[in-house]
Amino acid sequence: RLEKQEIIKYKEEILIEKENEKRKIEQELRYEREEKKEKEKNEKIEQLEEQNKHKNEQLRRERDEKERINQELLKERQEKIKEKKKANDTEARIQNIEKENKKFKENIKEEIIALKTENTKLKNEIEKIKVEYPQVIPHEYNVIGGLTGLGPDIMLEILTEMISFGNIVQFLGVCQKTLKLKNHDRFLKIVELLKVLFVMKNPDPETVIFEQVDGILSKVKLNKQCERAIGIDPVITDGIYLFEIIYQNITNHQGPGIVIASYSIPKDCNAYSNNNNMLNFDA
Repeated sequence: RLEKQEIIKYKEEILIEKENEKRKIEQELRYEREEKKEKEKNEKIEQLEEQNKHKNEQLRRERDEKERINQELLKERQEKIKEKKKANDTEARIQNIEKENKKFKENIKEEIIALKTENTKLKNEIEKIKVEYPQVIPHEYNVIGGLTGLGPDIMLEILTEMISFGNIVQFLGVCQKTLKLKNHDRFLKIVELLKVLFVMKNPDPETVIFEQVDGILSKVKLNKQCERAIGIDPVITDGIYLFEIIYQNITNHQGPGIVIASYSIPKDCNAYSNNNNMLNFDA
């Protein structure tokens, strides 16, 4: 009976050992499956990370390309805006030039009409002079004393000395050669100077008296002894003007002078060069 128990015990131990061995093998298999599963998981993660990396790189390249295209489009748009502004400015300048040219042509047209009118007036005056003063009009170029031999410049200087438009017309009507002076550039300037009518301004009507002599000369008289400065109007701006002044009963510090245009000459004012507004030249 004892042996039988020992045999049973031995068999139990063998079964236990086999059971333990089985458990061990199962555990190793489980560990192996878990390791394999973990490895597959890690590999999958690495694969996904690599894919994400490629995708991110691709997205970055696409983003950079998109940014580059946007910059090029922006630059192109700015260039177009700049070109459009330049074209608008050019168009505006062209319009201004055309407007100025149109105005210039209109002014030229008006000047031509004025010149034609003036020429017609001169011709009529000359024809009138030919009728009223036939002795002044020699035939063609038969000029007494060789006046036209002086040349156009000298004859124009003679015209500048004349103070009457009628005298100028009479001078032009001497012959065809003098008549050509009306086409000279300086002739219109001489005529313009004749149109300037200078008027003396009376600072003290009670003391200063103006008189006309032969309708041309202006005579100034003082009805009592005093000092007065007499100005002219309008103000001289540019050009060359001739003034002839004759002084009678002259005393010291009398003569022509220059006054600043903005200075208003007071009533009691001598002609001394004693201020910053007037400059006197003793006669």
